[in-house]
Amino acid sequence: MRGIFVIQGERVQEVGYRPYLQELSINYNVDVIARNELNRNIVSVEVSGAKKDITGFYAFLTERGGNSHYINKPRAARVDVISGLTFAKGKLRDIVILKQGNKLIFEQLSKGIRYQLDTIKYQKNIFSYQKKISENIAKLPAELAREIKKFAAAT
Repeated sequence: MRGIFVIQGERVQEVGYRPYLQELSINYNVDVIARNELNRNIVSVEVSGAKKDITGFYAFLTERGGNSHYINKPRAARVDVISGLTFAKGKLRDIVILKQGNKLIFEQLSKGIRYQLDTIKYQKNIFSYQKKISENIAKLPAELAREIKKFAAAT
């Protein structure tokens, strides 16, 4: 399942929106592609994953504060509106066809981005395992736990 929406505002490009969305996507177990459109006030976002995860990701981004401004965004961004979420079948495409004036442009997604996302997910899993190990060590008798920690620190 894919979810598609647009972020529009006075300042939404060159403020770190794409890396922000990539990092956020890990927390919601979705894949995301964000593209700066030719109109400098628009970032197009395409999200792939389970419908409930996409909806959660979108709901987080559209959360507003007391002054009705969007609060979950890069610090330098100035967002006027985030369009409604539209669902489509299928997963993210590795090749995107964009229309630019009279021309069609084929944009291949970087394998480096996919590799970075996989690496981040892997690191998150390692952190989770380390936390579980620490919790289990805490359950061991105090003296044994100290010895294990000394050994771990020495290696």
